[in-house]
Amino acid sequence: MGGTIVPPVRADSRAAGLMRLIGDFLRSLRFMHAAAFLAACAITLAPWLIRNVNVGVGPAISTTGGVNLWMGNNPGAKHGGYHRNAQHIVGKGEGETDRAYRDKALHWITENPDRYRRLCGVRLARLLGVFPDYQAAKYLTPTKESDDAIVAAYRARRSGADETDLVERGRAIEQRNADWLMRLRWISAPLTIAAIALMCIRFGKGAIFLLPAMCYAAGLSATYFAERFREPWNALVYPLIAAAVWACIQNSPEFGFRSRRLNIAFMLAAVGIGVALIATGTDERYYRLLAGG
Repeated sequence: MGGTIVPPVRADSRAAGLMRLIGDFLRSLRFMHAAAFLAACAITLAPWLIRNVNVGVGPAISTTGGVNLWMGNNPGAKHGGYHRNAQHIVGKGEGETDRAYRDKALHWITENPDRYRRLCGVRLARLLGVFPDYQAAKYLTPTKESDDAIVAAYRARRSGADETDLVERGRAIEQRNADWLMRLRWISAPLTIAAIALMCIRFGKGAIFLLPAMCYAAGLSATYFAERFREPWNALVYPLIAAAVWACIQNSPEFGFRSRRLNIAFMLAAVGIGVALIATGTDERYYRLLAGG
């Protein structure tokens, strides 16, 4: 039986070709957006980078990298944070001073590898811990009365002036605010540990927040730490917490397991483990033991 043979539809038909052109255009837009973002960053940072090169530090954003490394890693370091008494080099230029501290820190780390590893563990425990940020506690209640009292307490601490009612009130306000921040940390810290663990298991789209957060944590663990350094960290981990909670509520396989019960059980288990670890890690004796002091 005869008939007309119909040729198959070609994949590169006009419609398919148009779709490819649209896709190529959109990909070029993404590249252009990324290039524009990188160019804006370079323009913003260029004056500071040029300035640091001129003072002998090199093409770096910070001029205190060596100082910071030495402050957290020296013979007197206990909790892996800022150690004021270790800073003693005077009379040198900005770049020369920073290089001198960096060389001292690297030499000490090389000579004391076990102590350095313990200090790294202490810094990571403090990052994930509940100890409050006393710097932020000063500004938790921004009223004129609070500001006047806290300024008076700060000046008395710096000058060694006599205690007054205003100074005592400033210290009481600061401690009260710190207690509130610690209560908040008892909620956010275990959730942070649970969210990071969940994102490590189910990588998904959380990588855009997880990878920078892990890099930031590694950098703080390797150098030195103060509680105020959690501020950039919080901006990275709070979206992870939101995604993990969303996975439990909506049973989203993108940010969690396919079973809602498994998501909830995992979060509860992780929070329980986190509370246990934090309760141990924030104890002063624990810090001294890890730091070898």
